[in-house]
Amino acid sequence: MSSGGFAGEGASITAGSAGQSTTMIPDAGTDTGAPPITYRTDFRPRAQDGMPVLQRYYDAASGLYNGNLWWTGANMLEVTIDYSRELGDMTYVDTIDNTFEKVKGGSFQGFVNFLNEYYDDEGWWALAWIKAYDLTHNAKYLDMAKVIFQDMTQGWNPNHCNGGLYWRKTDETKNAIPNELFLTVAARLHLRTANDMGTGGFLDWAQREWAWFKASGMIQADNQIVDGMNGQCAVSGPAYTYNQGVIVGGLVDLWRSTGDAALMDQAVAIARAAISHQTTPDGVFIEAVCDPNCGGGDGLQFKGIFARNIAYLYEANPLPELRDFLIVQSDAIWNLSRSAANEFGKRWAGPFDEADPSRQSSALDAVIGAVRVANMNLALTGTTTGSVGCTAQEEAARATDGSSRFDSKWCSAGMSGQELTVDLGSPQLMVGFAIRHAGDAGEAVAWNTRDFAIETSTDASHWAPAVNVIGNTDNVTFHPIAARRARYARLKVNAAQSSMDLPAARIYEFEVVGIERQ
Repeated sequence: MSSGGFAGEGASITAGSAGQSTTMIPDAGTDTGAPPITYRTDFRPRAQDGMPVLQRYYDAASGLYNGNLWWTGANMLEVTIDYSRELGDMTYVDTIDNTFEKVKGGSFQGFVNFLNEYYDDEGWWALAWIKAYDLTHNAKYLDMAKVIFQDMTQGWNPNHCNGGLYWRKTDETKNAIPNELFLTVAARLHLRTANDMGTGGFLDWAQREWAWFKASGMIQADNQIVDGMNGQCAVSGPAYTYNQGVIVGGLVDLWRSTGDAALMDQAVAIARAAISHQTTPDGVFIEAVCDPNCGGGDGLQFKGIFARNIAYLYEANPLPELRDFLIVQSDAIWNLSRSAANEFGKRWAGPFDEADPSRQSSALDAVIGAVRVANMNLALTGTTTGSVGCTAQEEAARATDGSSRFDSKWCSAGMSGQELTVDLGSPQLMVGFAIRHAGDAGEAVAWNTRDFAIETSTDASHWAPAVNVIGNTDNVTFHPIAARRARYARLKVNAAQSSMDLPAARIYEFEVVGIERQ
């Protein structure tokens, strides 16, 4: 589990509204007169129930969903990757490599290296492979994203509409979505590429794209983004929800790259505009240009793409309104637009209509988004130090990078005495911890951390006990605690494993779970 509905031993559950459960936790902060915190525990199970429905559409022989879904299939792969990371559940992670190996050679309509005639299609696959790299640390995925990006640069024409990327290789129209994707891919590749500087680099492309997009007129006065331009560079088209979402994610990454506060302000303004204009009176997100009669096809995917990027924005800028938006969507999908078989419908405000992979993955974006924002893995943005690694590639930071696959672990030799400390940067409200031990990644169960304790501190000098475990054999352990505010969390290993063979602490992920970032 990386964030979200955090229920486990010791949690007291009380009845909430329909389909919900809550835990009332006393605040262990200095304000003892504060009311108890309402701690929802139902977000994680919703994702766990909804994901198998999506995966039944996965065709292992082709590597695609429904055997032939292309750009939407890239989004379904992103949903699968997000699920794997946010819930720490590796059940479906093998679909990532299967898709990569089955499709890269052109098995689908001859599309070698995920390239075709549409630049937006290419952008979706580039984003999926960047996310696959983040989860697995397998460089081949990042390398593929760079191959795709280089092909996308061929669509930039400074002599038509003063710049911007074409939508299609045989068409002279410049739509919002390929340019938003181009910006986002460039910014994310910059953040993952050392010494990316100068003309022609990823950051240069991202900044060039944003300068053009901002001046294009596609961002309206009310901060809604219309679909694109015609061949004469005149802005036209409706404000689809995915147009609002992708640019938000790209601006967050460009902000991370430059520190320019204006980029974050613009991302928030676009998010607020979409939420204001594209929700029902009850706050449920809709495709306003056609609701309630939106048809099938590509549009079924749009709302989920927005929700995914709102969760990403919240991690960078935790505004309560963004968290509340995603929680409303999760509640609506679960209570109003779900079949008895946990299939999710087209209209999140209900009623459930029918099942297909686009409906399911779009709704899962929102359901997983609620997991991501309701109770966050605070360690993902902290600084981690600890006992020396078994190798240079197994240092302490590997235990808090959000990945429990392949080489992503902290390993420190010895039978006892190892320590791992996470500094969150400021006091945060902690409600528990999760640890992914050796067996979770396929190593010997006898190497699971046997005896350990977790402590917290506000100053790194005075430590308060939080968790003490003796005799563990589980691959994954969950440790809810009464809510407390602390800046530091420290894991102390008292017995690294049950076996005496090659003794070492092996932690694939140490998660500090909090209600929200303060």
